[in-house]
Amino acid sequence: MRARRGALAGLLLGLSGAAAAAQPLAAVAWQRMRQALVALDYSGTLVLRQGADLQTLAIEHRAGSPDRDLLTSLDGRALQIERSGSRVQWTLAGAPPLRLDPGRLHTLLPLVPDVPLAALHPSYTLALQDGGRVAARTTAQLSIQPHDGYRYGYRLWLDRATGLPLRVQLTLDGRPLPDEFRFVALRVGAQADLAALDGAAPAAPPAPPGLPAQPALWRVANAPPGFHVRVCVGDGTPGSEHLVLSDGIASVSVYVQRGPVELPQGAGVRGALSFVSESHDGERVTVLGDVPVPTVQRIADSVALTAGH
Repeated sequence: MRARRGALAGLLLGLSGAAAAAQPLAAVAWQRMRQALVALDYSGTLVLRQGADLQTLAIEHRAGSPDRDLLTSLDGRALQIERSGSRVQWTLAGAPPLRLDPGRLHTLLPLVPDVPLAALHPSYTLALQDGGRVAARTTAQLSIQPHDGYRYGYRLWLDRATGLPLRVQLTLDGRPLPDEFRFVALRVGAQADLAALDGAAPAAPPAPPGLPAQPALWRVANAPPGFHVRVCVGDGTPGSEHLVLSDGIASVSVYVQRGPVELPQGAGVRGALSFVSESHDGERVTVLGDVPVPTVQRIADSVALTAGH
């Protein structure tokens, strides 16, 4: 039985027996995926489904220092997203380019959790099993399951030969959601077609921010376990702030605005995006993120002024 298990490990992950024995197979698969996303040249075509919406995209990735991505829409309004290291530029037909510097970002592939293993919160558990075929390539399925209903789970179909994620699907309470991406064609290494990336200029440095970060005026007094404020930025309006909470994988934006706001109140879901907007004693609190509705509702209900304000 042990020999059979060792053979299966080598088949699924292409790892030595020593490496497989050193840590759980699922953790090895996670680390191998993150390394492949940065270290390999690859290109391909993928389909992204968000709720009832389908979109076809082309992606090219070139390893290097920094590594670079180019994501291009193949239907609908023309869109290109370029990444060079952590700097990103969006170019939408008919609109000026938008340059961002989101900080930690290692891939433009949608829905792929972009976090090192050490930062994975204990609210999640990893598991590995056979995944069948995706884009004519055999896979192992990496499951990331939460321990509560405050976050989505993930299923990642990883290419056995390279470790690249060929398909990613969101889940809720173990059930698949209609939000996923999957490659329909993939070329790796010498087979990759990087012609479009060769012609794309690296994303230019972002413009200096107009407003510096400031001490938080608002706090989330009762966030779900594992969620902490990572970013706090003022928007120039006295008493207004933008907070970003994360558990390492899931992120939630909180917008607090004072004065009249024309946004309607209420809550809802669009695909995997949940949102709630409500008033608190003259302030409008809007919370949205790729998390279940109870998460944004709990965060919205617990927004409060920090001590001394």
